[in-house]
Amino acid sequence: MGLLHSYTAMRPVWTFVRRSRERLQALVGGSAGLSLAVRPVIDAMGRAEREMLDADPDLPLRRVSPRPGQADPALARLEQQARRVEELEAELRRREEQLAIMVHDLRVPLAPLVMVLGRLREDLRTADETIHAPYVRARVDVIGGRLSSFKDRLDSVLDATRMQTTRLALEPEPVDLLVLVRGVVEEVRAGHDRAPEPRFTGEATLVGAWDRRRMEQIVRNLITNAYRFGGHEPVVIAVERTEAAAILTITDRGAGIRDADLARIFEKHVRLQSGPGFGLGLWIVKQLLDAMGGSITVTSAPGRGAEFRAVLPV
Repeated sequence: MGLLHSYTAMRPVWTFVRRSRERLQALVGGSAGLSLAVRPVIDAMGRAEREMLDADPDLPLRRVSPRPGQADPALARLEQQARRVEELEAELRRREEQLAIMVHDLRVPLAPLVMVLGRLREDLRTADETIHAPYVRARVDVIGGRLSSFKDRLDSVLDATRMQTTRLALEPEPVDLLVLVRGVVEEVRAGHDRAPEPRFTGEATLVGAWDRRRMEQIVRNLITNAYRFGGHEPVVIAVERTEAAAILTITDRGAGIRDADLARIFEKHVRLQSGPGFGLGLWIVKQLLDAMGGSITVTSAPGRGAEFRAVLPV
C-alpha cells in the first residue's frame, strides 16, 4: 500500500479506486462463493481509499489534479474560506466578550442603587419627617447619581451604535463654551468624592455655534477622565480663541499615559485601567469632533499627567 501514497494528491486515482470497489461490490451481490473470492480485493481497495483520504482529506472536493509546482485552485478557495470562517468566529467571540463586559458594567450601578432604595424604604417607615429630611435627601441624591451614571453608560452605547450605522446629525445654536464647561464640571464633581476645584485660565466668555448636547458630551467625557485619573489633584481648564476656532485644553496631574497607549487611546473599547465604562468615551469624543470639523490630541508621559487639547471650529 505504500506505493499508493505517491498518488494521494491525484483525485483520478482515488476516484478510480472508489468506483472500482463500488462496482465489485455491486457485481458480487448475494453470491456467497464469489464474495468469498473477491472480498479481500474489495477490502484492500477500501483500505487504499482510506489511506489516500487520510493523507489528503480534500480529495473528494478536487476537480482537477494540479500539475507539479502548480497551486490547486479548489484547495486555495477552500483555504480562503477556512480563513474567513476563522476570522468570523474570532470576531463573534470578540463581540460576545464585549457584550458580556457591557452587560456586567450596566449592572454595576444597579446593585448599590437597589440596596440604597431598600434602606430608604425601611427608614421612611419610622422616620420623623423633620429630623430625617437631610438624611433622606442625601440618600435620594445617591440614587439620582447612580441613575445618572447608568443613563450616561446607556447613552454612550447607543451613541456608538448610531455613529457606526447613520450619519451624525448636528443642531448648532449659540453656546457660551465657558458657561457650558463650568456647568459640566459641577455635575462631574458632584459624582466624585474629594474632587478639588478646577483652575480656569484663558477667556472669560467664548460664544460659538455648536450642538449643545454634543458639546456637553465632549466636555463631560474629557472632564470625567481628568477627575478619574487625575489623582485627586486640581484639574486645569483653559479656554482660548483663535481666528476661526475655540481651543479647550484640559490638564490633569495623574499617573500619565504610556507612549504605547497614546497611539490607541481614541480607539473604541480601549480602557487603560480597570473600572466602570465600556472604553467608548474618548472614541465618541473623537467621532463628534470629526463630525464638527474639529480635532483632538493628547500629550502625556508616565508620572506627569495628561493634557487633552480639543479644537472646535466656531
